[in-house]
Amino acid sequence: MEWVRDMFKRMVAVILIALLLCGCAKTESVEPVSVVSTSESVESIETEPEVSAEIEEPETVELTEEEKLAAQIAVAEQVIDEYSEDLDDLMREHCFCTLTDFDQNGRLEIVLASCVGSGRYTYFAIYEVNDDYKTAKILEEFDYRNYNESESAPDIIIHEWQGVYDPESDTYKYYLWDNEVEGARIACARLKELSFGEKKGIKNYCLGITRDEIDPETGLLVSQYYDAEHNEISKKEYEKRIADLKDSYNVAYAIGWEWLGNLQEDKDSRAEKLTELYKWQNFELIENDDSGREDLSDENQKNGSVLTLNDVIGKYTQINWYEFYEYGKQSFTSSVWDYLDHYNEMMDADYKFFDPFYYDFDRDGVKDVIFVNKEYPTIEFFVTKKGNDYYGAIYHGRQAVGMFSNGIILSEGGIGEARYYRVKVVDGKWVEEELASSDYDYPEEKFTIGGETVSRNEFEAWVEENCKVSVFY
Repeated sequence: MEWVRDMFKRMVAVILIALLLCGCAKTESVEPVSVVSTSESVESIETEPEVSAEIEEPETVELTEEEKLAAQIAVAEQVIDEYSEDLDDLMREHCFCTLTDFDQNGRLEIVLASCVGSGRYTYFAIYEVNDDYKTAKILEEFDYRNYNESESAPDIIIHEWQGVYDPESDTYKYYLWDNEVEGARIACARLKELSFGEKKGIKNYCLGITRDEIDPETGLLVSQYYDAEHNEISKKEYEKRIADLKDSYNVAYAIGWEWLGNLQEDKDSRAEKLTELYKWQNFELIENDDSGREDLSDENQKNGSVLTLNDVIGKYTQINWYEFYEYGKQSFTSSVWDYLDHYNEMMDADYKFFDPFYYDFDRDGVKDVIFVNKEYPTIEFFVTKKGNDYYGAIYHGRQAVGMFSNGIILSEGGIGEARYYRVKVVDGKWVEEELASSDYDYPEEKFTIGGETVSRNEFEAWVEENCKVSVFY
């Protein structure tokens, strides 16, 4: 039975070996690996606190008022150059430019306008600087570059803009005449409303038409009057509509214009001219009294109030008139009186021969009334008030063809002959102060400054320095 014992021993050995192997496996077991998502594995790893690297935005630098103006002047120069490229010779010859802030938002309007043709047609465009102070956009509501003449555009090349500020809509409304002549047959005077601010646009306010027909009952030219909707109204209603509007005016904006040729001929000094042109502007928001008229007391005069046109018209027979040049004195003085006596009628009939604007020509701190001949143009007469007295100065022809923002007046004579001077009232008398003169005529040139003979270069340097911005020319 030896083989049985051997078999038994072998079985026991196998069992023991199996038991030993199980013990080793239990001792050296490996934990199963679990597969987790990326997000879960990230959460299971301990890391250092995260530090976020924020990208710093460049600090916004606020421009000063002078820097804003300089930037906008540069934009205006670009607009002027682009606008000029599209003009023909006739439009360019009669084109004028100004810089304004009609809506008082701090961003300038660049206004370019030409008035040409027998019908006194005005073509213009108004641009506004964008809030980046680097570009400008044309205001579509004021784009009259290529309009149909039957639409009729307002005559914007004037120095005194008046109107009404509406605080509820934050809108400035200015009222300008659109005078139109169709040969000798008909004359139209449309009063138009130009709105700037939250609301922009141009619309009619009223219209007067004078026809080349005689009314057999009155012996006067036949006239018709219309409201904004073109409904015919009586002359009395028409006059009341205009008077009520003028009584509501609380905005006065005096602006200067510069001939485009001056701005294009000397581009090196153009930025300086445009800067002076804008700084000369004068915007006033006026509180009206109960009568709608400005207080013309001596105290208010000292504070720089305007000598109003209505006051001049009412006092025309009391004005102490002086004519610097004697020829035609009686006939011209009579025509001035006749003009002032019938001023309102001429406005209605569109026979306004003179265009009044306000400017402190004698530099005494009080704005005076200046009347410019609309056809040429030249200054025809000044009116000023000293104390309780009124003084008027009458000029003729080319004796006052231009005025600059510092009150210097330009007169022109023969070829190359010119005088630069100021006028004022001293002890009740008109006085001319001659500042400089020129005569380029053959055979001998002559130039003076302050009565002293100077060279051509000295004279031209004086003109460049003292005659930068024209009030009109």
